[in-house]
Amino acid sequence: MIYLLYGDDDFTIQEALVSLRSEVGLPDVRDVNTTAFDASVSRAEMMATCDTVPFLADKRLVIIRGLLTRFERRRPSRSRSKSDSAKAGLGDWEGLSEYLERVPETTDLIFVDGALAASNPLFKAVLPYANSRLFSRPNPTDLRQWIRTRVASMGADIEPNAGDELSETI
Repeated sequence: MIYLLYGDDDFTIQEALVSLRSEVGLPDVRDVNTTAFDASVSRAEMMATCDTVPFLADKRLVIIRGLLTRFERRRPSRSRSKSDSAKAGLGDWEGLSEYLERVPETTDLIFVDGALAASNPLFKAVLPYANSRLFSRPNPTDLRQWIRTRVASMGADIEPNAGDELSETI
């Protein structure tokens, strides 16, 4: 399965990642079957890792953080040459879509990124193959409710003023 977790709510993204990770095998072999990369990973290294058979488990987990963000288009500054700002292609990641069609069933591949624009070329390549989930920061009103719900889910209570104070601090 391929997942895309993205947005500006890092806390909730991390919780979703922990949840997905807990679903991959028994705890004693989970670490052996989990590989995390940052945005500098090459396509070949990612593919080789995804194609590796899990060790004493049904699944392998491959997490790639920040890769799609690398392909966000930025406004060219005056100091940059036109050739620098014209590098909008996918480079080494060209053809990723073809690989995503055949990621082994024994691999869960998770892309974790910040906010992404719809024009991002790698986002466009990954989106049709991924179970995607956008995580947006809650607005102040929703944050207050989220704090109350979160505290209640832990079996505790919070004074309304304390919840408001915490919300404003965040």
